[in-house]
Amino acid sequence: MDHSQKVAVNRSILNACFSSCVGISLAWGWANGTLQESLPIPPALAGTPQRRRKVREVLERDFLLKLDGAQPPNWWTMVTAAFSHQRLNHLLGNLSGFEIFSEALISMGMTPVHYLGLIFGSAIFANVSFWRLRKASSRRRISSAYALGLSGVVSALGAAAACAIPNAPTRILRFQKGVPLWVVLAGYTLYDTLMLGNVNSTTGHAAHLAGSLFGVLYYYFVLSGNLPLIRRFRRPTRSASTPSILALSRA
Repeated sequence: MDHSQKVAVNRSILNACFSSCVGISLAWGWANGTLQESLPIPPALAGTPQRRRKVREVLERDFLLKLDGAQPPNWWTMVTAAFSHQRLNHLLGNLSGFEIFSEALISMGMTPVHYLGLIFGSAIFANVSFWRLRKASSRRRISSAYALGLSGVVSALGAAAACAIPNAPTRILRFQKGVPLWVVLAGYTLYDTLMLGNVNSTTGHAAHLAGSLFGVLYYYFVLSGNLPLIRRFRRPTRSASTPSILALSRA
């Protein structure tokens, strides 16, 4: 598979992830009634309260990582919860970072197998880590506790990109000329570490940290070829398809 073929397949994967996140988010909005309040949806498509309740039950069962209770959550939610978003700003922030970091890695020659491994591996690792930490903490008895969102995957992609192109200029806040990517990721890591024990925070800081750790390890062991039988991830010289500056937004 040549470079152009890898790029095409990887962008199909990226678009599939995008579509999944948007579709599940729309399903949440429809089931909760917020979509009907925001858009002029015909009554025939608005659904009855009973129908919306059934859809919401499916979403809560299959697309939320439940952190409460003595029993482990459904195993598939370790993956599906990563593509689930209820709030628009959460969705847009994650998709923005997902696209930026994905395009940076794709343009450098990442194979589809490596790309899929990074996405799904980080989703599982981040969610399992978050669940285990939450279970061991004093907050585990909160009855409505759950986790969702692509943040852990975005953190992993960002960490892998920071290892591959650490000095890539990243536009964030008022720094229009760009801050080196490794500085941005280090800042996020420091923030998540400091906020890890904050009982008032509703953000999955543990999932962010776990995702970043997975991204670094994945880059070192898989993408850099430090495991037996793993083909080394090449770091070609900068091409026209490589973004000159990354415009980062994080939810």
